[in-house]
Amino acid sequence: MQKNSLFQINSELVEVTNLLIENGGELTAELETRLQIAESELKTKSVNYYHVIKQIEAETTLIDAEIKRLQDLKKSRINTVEKLENALLYSMNLHGIEKIDTDTLKISLRKTKAVEVVDIDLLPFNCLKIEKKPIKSEIKKLIEEGMEIEGAKIVENLNLNYK
Repeated sequence: MQKNSLFQINSELVEVTNLLIENGGELTAELETRLQIAESELKTKSVNYYHVIKQIEAETTLIDAEIKRLQDLKKSRINTVEKLENALLYSMNLHGIEKIDTDTLKISLRKTKAVEVVDIDLLPFNCLKIEKKPIKSEIKKLIEEGMEIEGAKIVENLNLNYK
C-alpha cells in the first residue's frame, strides 16, 4: 500500500464524503472500504507525526539547555571584563594616572554622568515607564463569572492531547 501524506488522506476523506452526498447518503461497500482505509492511514500517520513531534520537542529542550549554557558563558565573560576594567580603573586612580600611552594602545579616563535611582517610589510620575499588560487569568475569571469585559472575550481553542 502506498504511503499517503496527511493532505492526501484528508483529500480522500473529502472525496468520499462528496461521493456519499452524490449517492444520496447511501454508503456503498466501496465507500465504506475507502473510509476505513483513510481512517487506518490517518491513525498510522498520526502515530508517526506524534513521534516526529516528540523528537523535535526533545531537540528543542537540548537547544534550550545549550542556549542557557552559552548565556552563562557569555555572562561569565562579561563579568570578567567588568572586573578587569574596574581593576584597571582602580589602579589608574590609585596612582593618579589619567592617561596611558603606548605604541599600540592609548587608555585614558573620561568623566561621564549617569543617573542612579535611590528610591523608585519617590520619583515623579513623568519619570516612570509604566508597562500595560493584561492579566488574562483575571479577565477569564471575571468573564466566566458573567461580567462583561469590554476589549476581551473568551475563545475556544482545539489543542492536541497526547497520552
